[in-house]
Amino acid sequence: MSIEVIQIAPAQVPTVISVFGGSSGGGGPSTPLPPFVYIQPTPSAVWGPIAHLFGFRPASVTVFSLDYTQQYEEFNIQHFDENTLRLGMETPTTGVALIR
Repeated sequence: MSIEVIQIAPAQVPTVISVFGGSSGGGGPSTPLPPFVYIQPTPSAVWGPIAHLFGFRPASVTVFSLDYTQQYEEFNIQHFDENTLRLGMETPTTGVALIR
């Protein structure tokens, strides 16, 4: 009786080409970093400045409600430099930003 060995390829991580309201980072690390988590506990139309300290413009920003039940799609990203950005909303909002 012989045992058949099956090779399984590792999962491919998708590359983010652009960010809603911003541009792609480029020049980032070759391995994915855990996201920088920014919490906005009080309602504000402007979040930040947010100092993520990545050394490059993040390729992905995802914004959720504080309880993670709603994802916000419409926001603007302003990059000050490779380490700092600001998020803008139309209405004052609380929530969590995951920056990668």
